[in-house]
Amino acid sequence: MMMTPMAGVQGARRVARAAWLADVAIGLVLLLAFLDLPNYLAALNPDFQPKRLYFLMAGVCVVHLAVSRRFSLRESRPGLLMLLLVYMLVNVMHAALGTHVAGSDAAREAWFRIQIVVLSILLAWSASTLSAQTLARLFAGCALLVALTVAFDFVVPGVLYPHSAEGAVPGRAAGILVNSTRTGEVLILTTLLALPVLDPRRRLWLMLIVGASVLMTLSRGAITIWILVYVALAASAWLPRASLGVLATLIAVMLSSAGLLVAYQASLNPAADVADLSQRLGFFSGDVPTDDSAVERTLVFIDGLKLFAQNWLFGAGVGATQVWQHAVGPHNQFVLMAAEYGLIGALGWLGLIVFVVSGGYFGVRSLQWVAAAVVVLFSGLMHGMLDFPFWIVALMLIASRPHRADFSSR
Repeated sequence: MMMTPMAGVQGARRVARAAWLADVAIGLVLLLAFLDLPNYLAALNPDFQPKRLYFLMAGVCVVHLAVSRRFSLRESRPGLLMLLLVYMLVNVMHAALGTHVAGSDAAREAWFRIQIVVLSILLAWSASTLSAQTLARLFAGCALLVALTVAFDFVVPGVLYPHSAEGAVPGRAAGILVNSTRTGEVLILTTLLALPVLDPRRRLWLMLIVGASVLMTLSRGAITIWILVYVALAASAWLPRASLGVLATLIAVMLSSAGLLVAYQASLNPAADVADLSQRLGFFSGDVPTDDSAVERTLVFIDGLKLFAQNWLFGAGVGATQVWQHAVGPHNQFVLMAAEYGLIGALGWLGLIVFVVSGGYFGVRSLQWVAAAVVVLFSGLMHGMLDFPFWIVALMLIASRPHRADFSSR
């Protein structure tokens, strides 16, 4: 039986509608990942297991890839996928051999890390099927949404999440992401991924809005990286060079009003550590950081390198830096990879950086170098890049070579 032209048109419309709905669904899933919603729900309800939402997100990605049929392996770079596969296999090896210190559940931690990587690969593959403009506008919307929640948290603290939640610090606004350091990471990452489709005026406004939000987090690392990104973008003409005057004015205002900012937060947060908040902003006035956080970062960095030196070939094992003598990890992604996975972990992380530097997400080398520098700088300040889907997806996108998402013509 022959199909009539009308039936053919209706069939094509149904396929197009299904593809559109699949794109909307994956857009929402990407938004949930970059908002770190699974962990936010866990902060509100300790009984909630983030993996439930992670599994649902993975299922949506699988359906999206099946419906869209626009996925190209070339965009994700087979070499990068191989590197992530080796990372997962090493986790399996450590869990199977039990190469871990007492008190560390290597099998559970390894399985968690593998699940995060698999979900992230599915998310990145699904994201690569979206048009360049759709993807970048999605990230712009995400950056603005996070900035809005940070501003709300700054003005009305304790409403979005309890200050007793894991990772929350009274006096440091974090918005929906709860952890102020993580908030700074998401704000800067999503802004970078959104910049190519924005005209210079909108780029400037987005950078300024994000900069104000990053300041509210009082994260020294994120504030410093935002300033460096701003200067780099202006130097490479992605922002008007005249806007450097705006940046200088903002820095001057920040330094002159640091005391008022701390006093305001202390008045809203009785549990806020005023001395810590003051030293954080004092860092930008040239003060040598001597607060507990700065001292702790130095100690864990040194001990992380010592742990690597003692187990340089195979590493101390999955989760070794979670049950050592410190209450926190090494605050350095390279040190964590080297300490827990040994030489293969150190080389693997350096290999990932090479893929990021040689990527082509932006289609313009100047912006690619800025993004790579941001990854390197953040990797020297934190150790959770491979524990959160938004980081792995961002890394895969920056390192990708999309054949459709060419921003260079803008």
